[in-house]
Amino acid sequence: MRLQTIRGWKKASDEVAELLLDEAGFHSAPVDAFTLARRLGYETILDASQLVRTRFKLLRGRPTIFVRPDRVAERQHWAVAREIAERNVDRVADRLRVPGKLPGFMKQQITNEMASRILLPKSWFLPAVEELDGDVMALKRRFATASHELVLLALLRTPGRSIVTLFDEQQTTRRFSNRGSAAPMTDLEHSVWQQVHRIGMPCDVEQDGLRVQCWPLHVNGHRREFMRVSWPLDTDPLAHQVQPELAFA
Repeated sequence: MRLQTIRGWKKASDEVAELLLDEAGFHSAPVDAFTLARRLGYETILDASQLVRTRFKLLRGRPTIFVRPDRVAERQHWAVAREIAERNVDRVADRLRVPGKLPGFMKQQITNEMASRILLPKSWFLPAVEELDGDVMALKRRFATASHELVLLALLRTPGRSIVTLFDEQQTTRRFSNRGSAAPMTDLEHSVWQQVHRIGMPCDVEQDGLRVQCWPLHVNGHRREFMRVSWPLDTDPLAHQVQPELAFA
């Protein structure tokens, strides 16, 4: 069984996520996933004894989400948003007129996509990206219940070509493109990243049609960096590599 297109099920995930928010009376960021759950009729209970991050069951006839406590609040919001998404994933299939049950791998993928769209709904997030010029840190402040990583990955939804990369202690842990596979890092990207890692200040460079934005998150000796490279659809600046003169924001 296959869904019609990737674009189709992502669009349906957007629509269902925003319907849930509308049903719960959410009209601006940030989305508190615990409040959303309550307004949609789910009880949430913190349970430090459970091994999994969340589990769902009927408790005295009421749908209940049990959540393992976590010192990072964004992880808890993600976990609850994901449970809400999983309970409503069939609404995505219904919009695409998919007969029968979704295969397990597809259900998990759509659940994750919809959870992201619950915390970062398209109709709020894309205008905010334009308003805040794609600044991950500013977007994180507005969409406070989403993690920095989730905000970075959501930038792949924007028009134009883009690649996002997450670095953790000088290791590339995630690198994705919004059009096919991600190209290897350019000299420009590498230079920007190394400077941001070393100095701990955000950097925004434009050169030869390529824009590289990079932000540090250096907390308690743990260094992570978030990078976005973007360019218009009708150009191919990755055909060559460049060495920048860095200007720090």
